[in-house]
Amino acid sequence: MTNDSAVHLSEEALNDVLIGLGSPGDEAHLVACPACRARRADFRAQVQAFGESSLAWSEARAAAMPRPSKWQAARRVPIPALGLALAAMLLVAVAAPLWHHFNSSGPSSSGAVVPPVSASGDSEAQIAQDNELLRSVDVALNTDAVAPLNPYGFSPYGFSDKPRPHSKARRKRGTE
Repeated sequence: MTNDSAVHLSEEALNDVLIGLGSPGDEAHLVACPACRARRADFRAQVQAFGESSLAWSEARAAAMPRPSKWQAARRVPIPALGLALAAMLLVAVAAPLWHHFNSSGPSSSGAVVPPVSASGDSEAQIAQDNELLRSVDVALNTDAVAPLNPYGFSPYGFSDKPRPHSKARRKRGTE
């Protein structure tokens, strides 16, 4: 601003000086003006009082917090010991089944050849019966029932009243 003591620093100019962004003219005004120096000193005193009261409050709060007894502190399991215990449990959980697998006396350990097992285990008659049941369920589900969304142009097949043709892969599976 100016070096004239009659004109004081504005709040904005004083804030800039307090945070270290004041102009050289504002700094010169503070040197010459006792009223602006008093405002700066008052602000610093308020900040210091706030810091002291905050420190006193936090110390009082920390003193009021319950402290664990020596017995409670001794009961805590240190983190490295807990990690070692979990690693040992994992090792046992993995090693025991592997040891049992490789040391069991089964047909694979005698060197005998095991015949391949069919994937489904069903006979041809059972497969034919299952296919017939699936066809009857499909016919029952594809009957023309009145759907509540039909008046709005919707159908079980989307916006068309005709069913979509099955894919080639599905036709191949149905003919087997």
